[in-house]
Amino acid sequence: MTALRQRLIDDLHLRGYAERTVESYVAVVARLARHFRAAPDQLSEAQLRAYLLHLTRERKLARSTVTQALSGLRFFYEQTLGRRWTILDVARPKRDRQLPVVLSRDEVWRVLAAVHTPAYRVCLTTIYSCGLRLREALDLHVDQVDGGRLLLHIRRGKGASIAGCRCRRPCSPSCGRTGARTGIPCGCFPPRGAGRRGRWPIPRSGRSTPRCCSARLVGRCGRVAS
Repeated sequence: MTALRQRLIDDLHLRGYAERTVESYVAVVARLARHFRAAPDQLSEAQLRAYLLHLTRERKLARSTVTQALSGLRFFYEQTLGRRWTILDVARPKRDRQLPVVLSRDEVWRVLAAVHTPAYRVCLTTIYSCGLRLREALDLHVDQVDGGRLLLHIRRGKGASIAGCRCRRPCSPSCGRTGARTGIPCGCFPPRGAGRRGRWPIPRSGRSTPRCCSARLVGRCGRVAS
């Protein structure tokens, strides 16, 4: 690890950024360096401008991806290197104003019924019933499930916030049973990698993740809901 990368990581930790944000910002700067095959602190503002145009015009990345890259580069150049470049203020992707696709309640339950892996179905049902983010569900532990009051205590929400949300009665016992089957009862939906039989039910990357599975199911919602 170079001294510059370590300095960036230290700056992000001093500002209290979440670990996933730290990894994301470091990866953004690393991709910039690989693109020009040069140290990022040796690049000029013109090169940074050309890179941002490359992301939007040539690679045609989504707005959210470009915004994440811009946020990471802005932190690196402004906070770590102390450079105030105009391009970091000019480059602001236009906000999407499209209405989201909202499924009816019947369509949602038909989609969930089409998920045949029990751990995936319980995970996705918990996300829908309690309005959780995917990361909040994957980090859910059994001791955060209050079955008596039908509450979930979210300890690692967005921005490291702590919150509570009400869950439907079928969800809370299912979370506990899913965690118990892994052989490590603390996690409701732990990732693959270890456990009683060498595998955990929920992978964190690849086409088998709950995010990918739900996206494919919703994409086929016309057939599932018919």
